[in-house]
Amino acid sequence: MSTLKDVASLAGVSPATASLALNGKPVNEDTRRLVMDCAKQLNYVANKIGKTLITGKSNTILLLLLNSTKYANLVVDTTFFYYYIEGVLEAAGERGYSLVFDVRNWEDADLDDYFYAKVHDKSVDGIIIIPQFTRPYPFIDVLGDFPYVVLNSHLSDVRTASFNVDNHLGGKVIAEYMGRCGFKDIAFINGPAEHYDAMERRRGFFDVIENSDSTVKAIIEGHGDWTIRSGYEAAETIFKKKKVEAIFCGNDFMASGVLRYLSENGYRVPDDVSIIGYDNIGLSRAIYPRLSTVDGYLSEIGKGLGNLLFAKIGKENDFENPVLKPRLVIRESSKPIK
Repeated sequence: MSTLKDVASLAGVSPATASLALNGKPVNEDTRRLVMDCAKQLNYVANKIGKTLITGKSNTILLLLLNSTKYANLVVDTTFFYYYIEGVLEAAGERGYSLVFDVRNWEDADLDDYFYAKVHDKSVDGIIIIPQFTRPYPFIDVLGDFPYVVLNSHLSDVRTASFNVDNHLGGKVIAEYMGRCGFKDIAFINGPAEHYDAMERRRGFFDVIENSDSTVKAIIEGHGDWTIRSGYEAAETIFKKKKVEAIFCGNDFMASGVLRYLSENGYRVPDDVSIIGYDNIGLSRAIYPRLSTVDGYLSEIGKGLGNLLFAKIGKENDFENPVLKPRLVIRESSKPIK
């Protein structure tokens, strides 16, 4: 196996200059090309472990999803987190970093030990945490000054950098749209009751629905677990109770399950029932009719998380916790505004 010294010898430069060229540091451009060509000739691959020992950096970040054993495994049952990964990868790639994706459960007995190991084993330089549920964050004390950021933190803790999405606004714009359409009997199928995004979407939705000016007179509320199957089952339960004019689903996967139920049972969308989802994933444009939804800019969230983490890694102290504003996208699955 070729070494850095072999590359330097073939290029006729010092090992220090070869290292600078291979790592994108300031060197003469002709020298950089020469060193890169020699490295290719020798099939040279940098020793990442050795580099970590020298620099103290792994040039790797971790994207960690915290699931709960009480609910569906969304990594297995949906493609939702692909969009976050796509955005984080873009931010990491721009800086020459690699990305590791991992999934743990809140109920894991060794969760604190997991975070302790990440701080001390130097396998990653920072962590992006997607906590999902409104649980205490014991990892804050374990991580200490180690660079980390959280998506949609439900805690106000000055030690925690957080990239936030205004899900409260997302719920509001759907309720306002339903009011402008003149719907009176509606249903709301939300995600797990203790999921923070679900809680915020519900809060925004009902802030409008409970307003005296709202056209809505009756609402049936149900819960799913963000999966297609749970949307189908929730729709089945709702329509056994009452026919509704419109359904707001807490994400696009559940909305597609509702659409399947309605299609199988002779309901026309949107003539009989309008459906509005949330997230604007690729599925929302692939099903028929195409799904009205709220665009949550998922890839942008991923990139924003990555950028915020790198600000922490670089010890930048002048950043603010960003807040992304979702927008309503109207397609064929819901009636136009009157």
